[in-house]
Amino acid sequence: MATEFGDIDGVFEGDEVTAAFIAKRKNPAHKNSVLYFRADPDAVYAETHIIDLSKVDSLVASYPPPDDVAPPKIPSIGGKRRVTPGSLPIIAKLHRLGLVKFYEQAGFEIRTPRCSYEGEIWLSSQN
Repeated sequence: MATEFGDIDGVFEGDEVTAAFIAKRKNPAHKNSVLYFRADPDAVYAETHIIDLSKVDSLVASYPPPDDVAPPKIPSIGGKRRVTPGSLPIIAKLHRLGLVKFYEQAGFEIRTPRCSYEGEIWLSSQN
C-alpha cells in the first residue's frame, strides 16, 4: 500500500484483520504459504507515523513512477469502459455477490485477468 502514498517501497506489519482475512481463504496453499514480517523489537526509525486509513483520500498511482498520483476518476478509452478483476476467483466472487451487474449497468466491459494490456492504459487495485 505504500505506493499509494507515493513511496517506492514499503512494508506494513500484518494485524489481526489481515490474519482473519487470510484465515477465511479456502485454498489451503494460500493459508499455509503466508509469511508475516515484523520489525525487530529494537528497530530504530528516523520517524514513525500512525495513519488513520479511514481519513486517507483515494489516489491512483501511474506507471512507471509510483509517485505520479492522481485522484481516481472513471477511465475511458475511446468511450469504452473496462474493468479487469485481478484473478478468476475474484470474478467468480463478484458474480456470487451479484456485483458484476453494477459494473455492467455502469457501462463497463468485464475483462479477463492477464499480465498486461499490451500498450493500453489499465488500472489494478491489487497490492
